[in-house]
Order: sequence, then structure tokens, then C-alpha cells
Amino acid sequence: MVAPVEDSPQHRLRGVDATRGVAVLSMYVAHFSTGEGVLKALEVSEYLTAALFSTVIGVGAELARSSPHRDGPRDLVSVVVRAAALVLLGLWLVTFGSQILVVLVWLGVLTLVMYPLVRLPSVLLVAVAGAAFAVGPVVRADLLGAAVPRAWLVDLTFTHPAYWLVGFLVHALTGVLAVRMVRHPRGRGLAPWAALLSVVVAVGLLAAITLDDVDVPAYSGTHLELLLTTCLCLATLALVSWAAHTLPPKLTLPLVWVGEMALTLYVLQIVFSAWVVGIRPTDNGVDVMVAAVLASLLIVLAWRAVVRLVANDVRSGWRRGPLEGLVAAVITLLDRLRGTMAGPIRRTSESAT
Repeated sequence: MVAPVEDSPQHRLRGVDATRGVAVLSMYVAHFSTGEGVLKALEVSEYLTAALFSTVIGVGAELARSSPHRDGPRDLVSVVVRAAALVLLGLWLVTFGSQILVVLVWLGVLTLVMYPLVRLPSVLLVAVAGAAFAVGPVVRADLLGAAVPRAWLVDLTFTHPAYWLVGFLVHALTGVLAVRMVRHPRGRGLAPWAALLSVVVAVGLLAAITLDDVDVPAYSGTHLELLLTTCLCLATLALVSWAAHTLPPKLTLPLVWVGEMALTLYVLQIVFSAWVVGIRPTDNGVDVMVAAVLASLLIVLAWRAVVRLVANDVRSGWRRGPLEGLVAAVITLLDRLRGTMAGPIRRTSESAT
């Protein structure tokens, strides 16, 4: 489902970044498509986008935990900074007047929650994911049906109209388990069958929804909706990772670059949406959707050209994007401060003994 463990870190990340790139493009469709006529088929993005971002968070958490270059204290600093950046940006972006429901706060909290969870054995992760899948929709439905005020934490976890942390947790844990499956000698042989099963279930449910055989509203948080989003994410992760590691790099690099700059592009999307609704009633439209996609590709290419000129090294920490570079710079700075402070403390402790 993801790159084999023998691949270099760069190759492993190519599949992850490409999948994140698909999530970004799906985001534009979900936020800007009218969903009318032939575009109704694009409504699959409503089921996929947020769930796929959550799945990639789980995949990234597992890859970081199992990396041969991992550094416990630095990894914790990285998680806290990235989580804080997502939450703070999310709280800021909701003030822009966009018609888009900003998901960054949920993704930031999920990033933080996954740090301890990803260190659990697979058996416990399966149990946590299974419990969340089985109980989460029931609790969500009961809380939504109760006409009582709800605390913000309950809203964050269960009852927001579109996003809920427990559902995102199922997706993220599925991403962790997918990585572990392809890294396990016996699991690697089962991975293609798991991917095929995910495709079959997702296609079957989407067909049933299209034919009005079942009613599975996007963002409803029901068991069927959670099953559909989870299978969609696994199928997408498998297919995109396969393509990123099988097709010639030139065919998938634009998607990888978009995925690398996902945070910057998300913020620019909110700014763009707010500008559009300032000059017309809605940001829904094929013209807006196409403009967002083309602008993203141009921004990615322009940024990489700037990095080459200024840094003279495309591998610079700023290569991924401006916000990505800023977050990386803060992580590096705090990690250096931690190291500077740890030295005297360590020497004091040694002299005391």
C-alpha cells in the first residue's frame, strides 16, 4: 500500500507526498465544484478529502517513528510545533470570511494525539481503531440527537457538523496499520489483497449511493460513511503509492510537489475563497475550481525556481514551501535551543554524581 521498507527515505516519501497531493486536488474539487450535471461524479471528493489528510498523518507518524534517523526529543519538538502551527493557522483562517469549513484545528490535534498512539503495538492499535469505528458513530448520533449545550471538546471530538476527531482517528490508525502491513514479511503479501478489497468496497458503496440504494451523506459520521471513507483512503493510498514508485518520476513529480506544499496551498485556498465570495455570492464554480488547480501548479513551480535561485540548493529546508519552510525553521531553532540547554544540565548532573 505504501513504499516497500527497502526503498530509500526519499522514495518512501514520494508516495506519501503524492497521496497528499491527491488530497489537495480533491480539496479543490470538494470546496469549489458545483456538483451539478456531469460534475456530480466529483462529489466523491466530499468523502475523500479530509479523511485522506487524516490517513496521511497516520502514515507520516508511523514512518517517523520507525525511521532509522529518528531522534526522540527532536521528534517530539517537531510534532508539537507542527500541531501548534496547524491549530493556530486554523483558528486564524476562520476569521477570513471564507465559505470553507477549515479543518486544520482537527488535523493539528490529530497530529498530537498520534504521537503516543503510534508507539503502541499493532494489536492495541487494531483494538483502538475497532472501538472507535464501532462506538464513535453511536456516540456521535446520540450527542447530536440530544438538545443540550455541548462543550467545545465534545464538538471537536464528536459533534461538529462536518469534522470529528474520532472519525479522523480511525483514518489515521488505518494509515499506521497499512504501513506496518507492508513492512511485515507476511503482511506484505496480504497488502495487495487488502487494497483490492478496499477498492471493491468503496466502488460498491459509491455505486449504491449513486443508484439511491443507500443513503450515506458525506460528513454524516455513520458507520457506512466511516467505512466508505476508510476504504476510499486505503484504495487511494495504495494506487497513488504504486503509481509514484512505478511510473517515470516526471509523470508524478507535479503531484508530489503539490503534496509537499500542502499547508501553504491550503492557506492560499482560504484566502482565494474569501476573495471570491467578496465579489460574488458563492465560491462554487468550475472556473474557480480550475483556477485553483492551475494556480497551485504555477505557485509550486515558481517557488521551486525561487529556492533554486536564492538557496542554490533545491534540497534546502525551504524547498517544500514557504509555510513548510517556516515550520521547519522553527523546529530546527527549538531543537538547537534544547540541545544548548541540555548540555549544561547534563554537565551539572554529571558533576553532582
